[in-house]
Amino acid sequence: MKSLTISFNPSYPILIYLLVSPFVHTSSQEYTYTIKRTDEEITIDGHLSEKVWDRAQIAMDFTQRSPKDNIPSDDKTIVRLAADARFLYLGAVCHLNEGERFQANTLYRDFEVLQNDAFMFLIDTYAKGLNGYSFEVSPFGSRGERLISNGGVDENDSDYNWENKWFSSVRRLDNSWIIEMAIPLKTLRFAHEVNLWKINFIRNNRSANRSSSWVPIPVNIDIANLSYTGNLQWEQVPESSKFKYSIIPSITTTLTKDYTVPDKSAEKEITPSLDLKLGLGSDLNLDITGNPDFSQIEVDRQQLNIGRFELFFPEKRQFFLENSDLFANFGNDNIRPFFSRRIGIASNLGGNFEAVPIIGGLRLSGKVGNKSRLGVMDVLTDEISFVNEALGSTSVIKGKNHFVATYQYQLFERSTASVLLIDNREVSSDSDMRNSQLVGGQLEWISKGNSWSGSGFYFHDFKHSSSDLSYGLSLRHSTQHFGMFSSFTHVGKAFNPETGFIPRNDVNRIGWAPFYIFRPENPKINNIDVFFDTDHTLSNSFKFLDSRILTGTFLGLSNTSSFLLAINSNYTFLLNDFDPSFSKSEPLLKGTEYFYPSLRIRYRSDQKKFLSGSLELEYGKYFNGKKMTLTSTANLRWQPYLEVEVDLIYNDIDLKNPNGDNQIILIRPQARISFNRNLFLTYIAQYNSLQKNIGSNLRLQWRFRPVSDLFLVYTDNYTEDFVIQQRGFSLKLIYWL
Repeated sequence: MKSLTISFNPSYPILIYLLVSPFVHTSSQEYTYTIKRTDEEITIDGHLSEKVWDRAQIAMDFTQRSPKDNIPSDDKTIVRLAADARFLYLGAVCHLNEGERFQANTLYRDFEVLQNDAFMFLIDTYAKGLNGYSFEVSPFGSRGERLISNGGVDENDSDYNWENKWFSSVRRLDNSWIIEMAIPLKTLRFAHEVNLWKINFIRNNRSANRSSSWVPIPVNIDIANLSYTGNLQWEQVPESSKFKYSIIPSITTTLTKDYTVPDKSAEKEITPSLDLKLGLGSDLNLDITGNPDFSQIEVDRQQLNIGRFELFFPEKRQFFLENSDLFANFGNDNIRPFFSRRIGIASNLGGNFEAVPIIGGLRLSGKVGNKSRLGVMDVLTDEISFVNEALGSTSVIKGKNHFVATYQYQLFERSTASVLLIDNREVSSDSDMRNSQLVGGQLEWISKGNSWSGSGFYFHDFKHSSSDLSYGLSLRHSTQHFGMFSSFTHVGKAFNPETGFIPRNDVNRIGWAPFYIFRPENPKINNIDVFFDTDHTLSNSFKFLDSRILTGTFLGLSNTSSFLLAINSNYTFLLNDFDPSFSKSEPLLKGTEYFYPSLRIRYRSDQKKFLSGSLELEYGKYFNGKKMTLTSTANLRWQPYLEVEVDLIYNDIDLKNPNGDNQIILIRPQARISFNRNLFLTYIAQYNSLQKNIGSNLRLQWRFRPVSDLFLVYTDNYTEDFVIQQRGFSLKLIYWL
């Protein structure tokens, strides 16, 4: 067969769009809140009984954001702020309208703001519109916090894994709920002798499915966007101690048994760990970890990988999360030159990932000067051996030192230029020890009003030849009705940084995704979207290797239910033999090409109901045969104490080659019980027919004081025939001094 080739300039979509689109900026109205210093003691009890609240300025008259923006909100919300030498205080009253009731799915920490009744306090301490914090509460007292990077352009710029000490109390009345917060100033990073911060207050009314804010936010803008903030004017400049510290010791006891090795005894281990957080002034933070243990982390939600390339899983380990945007935001979804999950995790002889002991690490991050941020991370891993007794072979992973440094400088109002240096070295005296280095830079640009944003990057991997380069450009535009994303990425043939996420080498990727949103004057319809999403992968001679064109429409209703109808057109040119059915049948041969369109239909029910769910069906051609994919989710919520969810992904593949039919299944039941705001039980079981494995994880968490926890975790793995493979228990105590 002839392969499909094209002469293409990757800048065409961007240039054409710039010529035909008006370059319009929007800006938020100026709002100012003046905060007064108090010496009165404030008790965080949800009563707002102190006299300081009577004297504080009032922020009210919120503006609706969704479903229709820029109109006065029907949800009356009153907010006040105060401060003393140690804390920033917030008091708020959120009134209910007639017939409304409290909506909250869970008492669990870091709940989803737009899926619950919620109040959100957004803070940009440097007033740069680039980095900030959010503190969130629900009517039932559940709390959440996040770090915001890259201006909060989209939800990917919010890091929900960040945790720190702060205090809150919520009191529910018949027709309102009252919030009181105390945020330690030492929790925040801010400049000395600067009396201007940026803030916003956001409220979500889940019962009515609408959101509102003090500073108006357009409906097409993320609620955590730092462009739409007002002024927080300090009458007295907040003070920060010269030296702040937190000591976080922990100890973990584990008991594990591998049943695949006959007569092997259970292994017991006690692991002490120590973490230090040192505040170097108000701008820099030094984190030090020794012998860290991550056994309490929630397990990854498995994905069915029926493609040819690696899938992305997010980082969840606490040490790698704070100020992680300095390290992790380089590149784009197609290439990440630094991916911290490569540190402390390695593949064993069976191809499964195993934990590699981390001896210790340090991270220095924060502001250096008015416009600069610095990040330095150094992590040392231990040597480990993987033994396959059935094969009689052993694989040794050498201990390594992973060093990463980045420097970011603010350009103009909300743009940045960043440089990155990575150095990975084996800790060995061998003459053949393998080292690797990477250097590069990235520009990020966000327009005033956030209607435009873009980025460009260039990286060089020095482990291989001089052709080991990667570079890319992207441009995004978003208004209330129209939007577009366009990108180009080049990845060199041997570009493969050791601590990077590079699913595919020696390619160029081009994406273009315009969309239009209708917002009809109909109380039952929120929006009707029409979209056209393209993603093309080409060789370095610009020959098509893979192509996907997704076009369709989306209907969002005011009761949170939705419909989707789309046509998915795919093209693949195989560079290697491949069996798309994963049935060990005769593979499709390299050098062959395939066109395979499919039809996708999805319905999602009202998510506020006691029972809800979604159902998606995709059917069409698949390489030289056919494939049907059924994806369903069923939810049961007894608010806010119980959440049960069952996910099913079913692929029925039928190819023309002999024995080319297969059914590939992923089933994932999970449950979360919130006994109160400090005691939680979570359970997840996962069956993956590709891995022929059934795994489960049961985790009990008791938060006995702020950011101090006791975890009891049980895990097991079975074969498809329910033959036990591994089983483990761990008990971990974390105490934040």
